[in-house]
Amino acid sequence: ISSTAKPSKMQMLQAALTGEYNSAPIILSDEVKELIRLLTSNDEITVPEDLNATLRPYQQRGFSWMYRNMRIGFGSIIADDMGLGKTLQVITLLLKAKHENAESSKRFLIVVPTGLILNWVSEFNRFAPALTVFVYHGQNRDIGQFDADIMLTSYGILRSDVDEIKKIKWQIMIIDEAQNIKNLNTNLSKAVRSIPAHTHIAMSGTPVENRLSEFWTIMDYVNHGYMDTSKKFKENFATPIQVSGDMKCVERFRKVTAPFMMRRMKTDKSIISDLPDKVERNEFALLTPQQSALYEETRKKALEVIMGIETDDNKSLFKREGMILQMILALKEICNHPAQFLKDGNFNPELSGKTEMLLDLVQSIVESDEKVIIFTQFREMGDILKSVISERTGTEPMFLHGGCSMKQRQEMVDR
Repeated sequence: ISSTAKPSKMQMLQAALTGEYNSAPIILSDEVKELIRLLTSNDEITVPEDLNATLRPYQQRGFSWMYRNMRIGFGSIIADDMGLGKTLQVITLLLKAKHENAESSKRFLIVVPTGLILNWVSEFNRFAPALTVFVYHGQNRDIGQFDADIMLTSYGILRSDVDEIKKIKWQIMIIDEAQNIKNLNTNLSKAVRSIPAHTHIAMSGTPVENRLSEFWTIMDYVNHGYMDTSKKFKENFATPIQVSGDMKCVERFRKVTAPFMMRRMKTDKSIISDLPDKVERNEFALLTPQQSALYEETRKKALEVIMGIETDDNKSLFKREGMILQMILALKEICNHPAQFLKDGNFNPELSGKTEMLLDLVQSIVESDEKVIIFTQFREMGDILKSVISERTGTEPMFLHGGCSMKQRQEMVDR
């Protein structure tokens, strides 16, 4: 083979995992066979004695898998469903790494959405108090004060202070909710992927949300260069799988990614047998007469404007698409409660079929002394719900939203 045709180290690793190179079978040396055994083995690693938790069997496997990958120089994507304990598995890994490097000055960097910072602090205090944590956040942050095992920061701060963070020698870098970097050309994604560390770990319950190219970005952070360039990844995997439905390519993709991504589902009884089944029940609410009239009037007026827009050029087409989205948003607001659309301050629940149905459900839950969490897409609707629930039940609900300070968030979580 000429020097220009030699496969890269990453290509050779992929060939070793699949047993072929350019569709031709290959023979593995004993050294390579041992490497593959280490990558795919299920040997358990001893959990640190000072971990204040007992790992479930699948959590023990997840921790051991990340540890083995780290020891032989690879990063990992842990993609368990939310609720299966990704954070605990990662904390166990960090505690193990600290004990093995007790005399070194190597440190750990964790990057999370702002809303999860205090949750991580709480988890460290609960499971691994031996690990010291420095929260690098807020307007008065000073990276010069960092003197701990772990620096915990947000994606926004990392993007702003990437040059300062780069100067520190990191042993392990962890990103939570890794889908935040899925778009490879954003400044955030570039900043995260530019931080050097001995080991990179990504945590995400949804490593692929829309397109397979999103996976490339996260894998490039975890093991830079392993899946080649984004262009080559599209040619070799994304297009054959998503466009052509090439099942051989799917199998090859599974083989080359399996050692570096672990995905477990709560629905898999072999993973966790004592978790109750999730019960979903749809409740259908009718619009009140007032809602129905407002809905129809708003729809007709919006459609008249939309249909009156000429679409001879792209500018007009975008204007029409924008108006359609505005109409859908307005109709959703009306379905929630007319007050959200009209801004008239009349929160009477009887004006909304959905609000009335929700209040009936909430009241029965509260009377049974049970807990309930309600999600809404709109901050304004949250304010309406807080008011009407307080009036109906006599109990003021906590309202957690993007405008809450970190202290307010933590107080609500503690309560």
